[in-house]
Amino acid sequence: MTDKIKAIIFDMEGVLIDSSKHIWNSFNLIFKESGFQADNNFIKKHTGMSLRDQLERISTEFGITYDLGDFQKRALQTQLKLMKKDLKENNVLKKILDTLKKMNLKIAVATSSTRIRAEKMLEMLGIKSKFEIIITAEEVRKHKPHPEIYLETAKRLKLKPKECIVIEDAINGVVSGKKAKMKVIGLITRFHGKADLKEAKADFIINSLGEIPKLLKKELNLSKNKKLK
Repeated sequence: MTDKIKAIIFDMEGVLIDSSKHIWNSFNLIFKESGFQADNNFIKKHTGMSLRDQLERISTEFGITYDLGDFQKRALQTQLKLMKKDLKENNVLKKILDTLKKMNLKIAVATSSTRIRAEKMLEMLGIKSKFEIIITAEEVRKHKPHPEIYLETAKRLKLKPKECIVIEDAINGVVSGKKAKMKVIGLITRFHGKADLKEAKADFIINSLGEIPKLLKKELNLSKNKKLK
């Protein structure tokens, strides 16, 4: 590579926190009132998109309309209840992020979530202060799979897109990162397996975030950065 990687940009849902199951369970509780349920095919297709875009798709495809603000408020209340056990300080994740910082890398978050939700989740995980910047769906006009959120993140970091690498778990997110001309590491989850991530053109595929430091040293020529401890 001619351009050295200088930043790691994390998606939040499904990557920094295993929240996808709880998100869709909360959505389905609300959808149930209108006789609609999101099945696995719908979930796979729409994971990674902003709630605004998801609700617009439902309105277009099924003729069911929801008020975005009301839906957000109700869904978040339910998610916090469902995620109570998951939303606690994650020392393993803290260690991974600290390792990346020791490699002279900037770290950021680019999420399709709202700012109030993203900051609350990251605070509860005890990792909010680890990130240089947090970019949310509210700060861009076009959402994933459009590349705007990743391009905006690179701009705020004062870096070229090719100096950033994205960590994503969803097809829409991988596509967004690739369209931004960034390298993308795909994280395997219950909703998106290796085949899905390869089809979306992820450059590398991992089973856990703990693999990232080794991968960066081996594949992306970061061995000259500070040594891992």
